[in-house]
Amino acid sequence: MKIAYNENLSLLHFGEDHPMRGDRYQRAIERFRELGLGFETVDFPPASEQDILLFHTKDYVEKVKEISRRGYPDISPDTPGFKGIWEAATWSVGATLMAVELALKEGIGVNLAGGWHHAFPETGRGFCVFSDTGIAIARLKKQGLKVMIVDYDAHHGDGIQRVYGKDPRVITVSFHQHPSTLYPYLTGFVEETTRDNINIPLPPLSGAKEFEFAFSQIVPPLVEREAPDILLVEMGVDGHCSCYVANLSISKGGYYRVGKVLAGLREKYSIPLVMVGGGGFVYPHYADAWAVQLAALSGQNLSLDLDDCSSPDRMEEVKNTVERAKKLAGLP
Repeated sequence: MKIAYNENLSLLHFGEDHPMRGDRYQRAIERFRELGLGFETVDFPPASEQDILLFHTKDYVEKVKEISRRGYPDISPDTPGFKGIWEAATWSVGATLMAVELALKEGIGVNLAGGWHHAFPETGRGFCVFSDTGIAIARLKKQGLKVMIVDYDAHHGDGIQRVYGKDPRVITVSFHQHPSTLYPYLTGFVEETTRDNINIPLPPLSGAKEFEFAFSQIVPPLVEREAPDILLVEMGVDGHCSCYVANLSISKGGYYRVGKVLAGLREKYSIPLVMVGGGGFVYPHYADAWAVQLAALSGQNLSLDLDDCSSPDRMEEVKNTVERAKKLAGLP
């Protein structure tokens, strides 16, 4: 297993008191080694301006460059600006583009510093400067590939849905905390589900069993029906019970077992997998929750407490949501 990583990823740093700290990825890599997770890091170049323009507008690109030179103002009310933010963000996108290359060549590629799914073409938002997955999807489409993106970050992937939710060459699937209770608040409702754009909003405090049930009911039959050429997975772990930016209670065991489902799909359909990190901000829990997913995908064993979150029973609510989504998406 190979992870696109170099020290430049630490440049994407919004401050010592901000969840998006530059040391998230270095600490995760170090934690993987402590746990005995076998992997190789692969260097990569930053994304070019031409890459960024595959998804973002020229006006927005120029705005980010100017903020990068001056150090102000902020990108958006919830996304800080700082000197060098252009360079920092292009390294993050470059890592996802390298993960895509690795997946197409070797079956799997990983970028922990990716998954910026809130960015719109004309603006950054929600801690996201540029949409690395949006850019990757645009590049893959140019290669004639059909893409499926599965996102289980705790927040709805609104930027991806906004651009690709009605694109027949892109299948978008998002599992997230119910948007009436969490950012971005305005999108991600089950009623937005169509054949090619599926939303599974989970009630607050939903745990591993609810998450695993919803995932197993939606993703395997959708992969079978749609036969995508590549699968992008936003393996966000801010749904873990330790994380203060959301209110889900998914255990490390839940993330591990979903990783096993993905491993089975990869083996059954010989489908390349791109794994991007998404959210998760409390160390060591975010690193451990990423590690168990990557261990599941690569057939490795880790000695960790997997049943580390407790949660109330939300299964009936989730079953009802899943049934509504399946009906809207035309799934059996």
